Amino acid sequence: MKINVKTTTGPVKVCVISPNFYRSSGVTSAIRAIYSATSGLGVEQTFVICGYGDQDEDRSWLPERCCTSFRLMDFSPIVVTRELCALASWLRLKQIRVLHVHHRRLAAILCSFRAFHRCSVIYTGQLTYPFAAWFWPVQPDVATAVSKSVADNIRATTRINNVSVIGNPVSFPTENGIPAEENIVVDAVCIGRLDPVKGHEHLIRAWAILRDQGFRSKLSIVGEGSLLAGLRSLVCESGLADLVEFRGFRADVKRELRRGRFGVLASKVEGQPLAVIEAAACGRASLLTNVDGSRDCLPPARVLPNGLPFGDAPSMASALKVWLSKPELVEEEGQIFLKFLRETSSTKTVGEQYAKIYREAATS
Repeated sequence: MKINVKTTTGPVKVCVISPNFYRSSGVTSAIRAIYSATSGLGVEQTFVICGYGDQDEDRSWLPERCCTSFRLMDFSPIVVTRELCALASWLRLKQIRVLHVHHRRLAAILCSFRAFHRCSVIYTGQLTYPFAAWFWPVQPDVATAVSKSVADNIRATTRINNVSVIGNPVSFPTENGIPAEENIVVDAVCIGRLDPVKGHEHLIRAWAILRDQGFRSKLSIVGEGSLLAGLRSLVCESGLADLVEFRGFRADVKRELRRGRFGVLASKVEGQPLAVIEAAACGRASLLTNVDGSRDCLPPARVLPNGLPFGDAPSMASALKVWLSKPELVEEEGQIFLKFLRETSSTKTVGEQYAKIYREAATS
């Protein structure tokens, strides 16, 4: 993208467009975090919701009178075209020059209809995807990715070559946090929506293997989703009812993480798991699978076993056995994660990176 060197007066006006604000979505959490991170940096964000899906949303953090709706993801082309025209008029009225979208379908729509809205389009990749012919022609003005894996995926499956890696922002302590022993009530905490891609079933099976080996360790599963009933049944069938708890949806993720000695995520794929960054900010390490997104969160200087094959419950149990047997190393590992991820994912760092991108996009 060619950058015009002229400057603008007043705040940079950015419109963030999202299918919905599903409260258990990592993208929703990322959008909320970026909004907070750019506050006070000369950025004024407005939000458009497309009314897509029927999940429970969280709009409590949205600024008053800064959110509206357009049906950009309707199945009818006529409706979408009509809504795009209405959006374009609304953007001109609000004097908005920059659109930020984290969703591929919306990126394709907004890039294809620049003649309607005449705004710069920033696309942020939040996950790795297989090649899709319909997304191949898409050319946003600016492309970012939440991790190296996502950036590599964008370059490999699209015509977009210039991709900046900018992680999801999390508030880190200015000094290294040390876990408070009195706050720890469980051994491990798994945070994520209850979906097959998150691998909860394999984690529960690994926990059953540990129980059979004499461990009485406790696991906290935090999240909501369609698999809740099935996972509860698996826990009961495995004789783990007194060792595995389901906490449901929790808005205060860090509070949940501080209840445990470490985090664990058995996912099949991630973009950049926000729960791992949040855990690091609490001084907690995370045991992860060796998959896109998750491997980008692993410090090179770590000590404990990590980066496990997805779906391999025995390997997960073997690694967990080491983590559960060496709490002093787990605490040290937490500081390693904190220092490593604070460099790239702190609110200050990410906020300044996006503020710069917004300013450049507004003057292009």
